[in-house]
Amino acid sequence: FGGIQIALGYLAPGTGAEAGFAVLAAIFAFFNGIYEGFVMSSLVAVPFWNTALLPMLFIIEFILGGTGVALLVGVTAGAGMNIDVLEWGSRILLPVIAIIIALYLVGASYGSAGAKASVRSLLIGPAGFSAPFWILAIVGIVVPLVVAGYSFFVAHEMSNILLLIGIICELIGSLAL
Repeated sequence: FGGIQIALGYLAPGTGAEAGFAVLAAIFAFFNGIYEGFVMSSLVAVPFWNTALLPMLFIIEFILGGTGVALLVGVTAGAGMNIDVLEWGSRILLPVIAIIIALYLVGASYGSAGAKASVRSLLIGPAGFSAPFWILAIVGIVVPLVVAGYSFFVAHEMSNILLLIGIICELIGSLAL
C-alpha cells in the first residue's frame, strides 16, 4: 500500500485515492510492527526477546523507517511532502529509539542467564557479534542524531547531501534492527 501511495503522490497528488492509500499503508505498517514485536516477545525459548519492550521497539522503529523513506522520497523527488514535519518526526524518534534500545539492553542484562549472556555477546562478546552491533548502532543511530542535532542547533537549513547522509544512515539502522 505504501508503494501505491507513493506512486499516486506522483500521478495524482492530493486526491482521495492517495490519502486513502496513505491511511491503509499506515494501518498495515502499524499492525505489522505490533505483530512482529508480539511474536518475538512471546518466544520463551529466546530469553533476550522475551520482553514487553520489543513490540514498542518495533513500532517506533517502523515509524522511524517510514519517516526515513518519506524523507528520502521527498528530498530526492520533491514529491510535495512537508520535509520540515518529517525532519521533526525524525528528531523526536531518533532519541526515543536510542533510549528504548538502551532500556531494552539494561533490562535484559538484569534478566535470566540466557538474556544476560545475549547482552554480553552483543555488547562486548566476540567480534562476530559485537562489531556489527556497534557499527550499525553508530551508523544507524549516532550519525542521524548528529545530523539532526546539527540541522536543529547550528544550520537550521541543511544541504540536501548532508540530509541524504542522515536519511541513508537512519534507513540502514532501521533495516538492521
